[in-house]
Amino acid sequence: MKSIKKYWQLYLIVAIPTVYLLVFRYIPMLGNVIAFRTYLPGGSVFGQDWVGLRYFQMFIGDATFWKFFLTHFLLGFGH
Repeated sequence: MKSIKKYWQLYLIVAIPTVYLLVFRYIPMLGNVIAFRTYLPGGSVFGQDWVGLRYFQMFIGDATFWKFFLTHFLLGFGH
């Protein structure tokens, strides 16, 4: 405990980047799990059924996606 009081600046220098990494790098990765599970707002991210790539197949198989994709591709690279 004495070392913490004595070297509190060093602990602070280590703590700030650690908290930053946790909050802005690792916690958002949990959101990626939602893409592969049945999502119910307000429920647990890990407690739902695993659906794999079903939602991606539905998204890419929709005609609206391809209109959206073509429009944004032309706007991004065409002009």
